[in-house]
Amino acid sequence: MTHVFRRHSTAAALLLALLAFALTGCIRVQLTFTVHEDGSGVVGMLMAVDEDLLGLTGESAEDVLGEGADLPEGATTEAYEADGFVGQLVTVPVPDMTRLNESLGDAEAVTASAEDFRFVREEDVWRFTTTVPAGEELTGEGGDMDLAGLLGEDAYFRVRVALPGEVTEHNADRVEDGLLVWEIDWTSSEPRMLSAVSRPGSGGGTDTGFVVVLAGVAALAALAAFAWRSRPSPA
Repeated sequence: MTHVFRRHSTAAALLLALLAFALTGCIRVQLTFTVHEDGSGVVGMLMAVDEDLLGLTGESAEDVLGEGADLPEGATTEAYEADGFVGQLVTVPVPDMTRLNESLGDAEAVTASAEDFRFVREEDVWRFTTTVPAGEELTGEGGDMDLAGLLGEDAYFRVRVALPGEVTEHNADRVEDGLLVWEIDWTSSEPRMLSAVSRPGSGGGTDTGFVVVLAGVAALAALAAFAWRSRPSPA
């Protein structure tokens, strides 16, 4: 990946990378963090650029995004192609999401892209937090650049998180197939904090369902008994 990932914290590195990619056209960046019940998890990072614009510049997706080198053990990389965008999806298994940085090792892009995404476990309660800095803090001398004008309608910077148990608090923009989704407006002049809390499910769903079944069986039994008692006596 590009050298900017080596020098900046999570959100800063990502946004600076996005700014660099925006100069070559539309981009898509999506970070997905999945936490399992046992505390292990998976980190996925998608980075893609507009295929038509790559054709105009004569560059490949690898030229713009860089090679997926020095990935942690067990990591996989696969090609991404959708809606006219091409790129790569890096998936990294993590034994302990509370020690995310240690698990990711020295992988430049993935490590820098995750170091400020914090997952804290307090008994059975999971907390996720990170803060995306204001865009103006990242662009420096290029702060007057019209970033919105550089981005196409299909470009996005997206953070997705899946926590075990029941999510009881969050400030995500939406929930999609069990994933909390934040759409980051990195032209914003204000920093944005992302947060979520999950707790164990009550378990009431299974118990309640069992009670409903028992109640149904009891009702049917009572109905059958009533019908039996009400049947005409044999002549």
